[in-house]
Amino acid sequence: MVDPDHVVTAEDVADATGQSIETVARGWHELAEEQVDTEESESESTDRRRMFSDD
Repeated sequence: MVDPDHVVTAEDVADATGQSIETVARGWHELAEEQVDTEESESESTDRRRMFSDD
């Protein structure tokens, strides 16, 4: 049974995939940066819609 409180670490992923911990951590960091960029872009788009809305 899966433990819902279990936290998966970069070490867990590295062990499971055969990658180095550094490679896994770097990949996670890149994904996090992309997520921030996406969220900022979506926020700017929402702001523009509000500015040009007829409401």
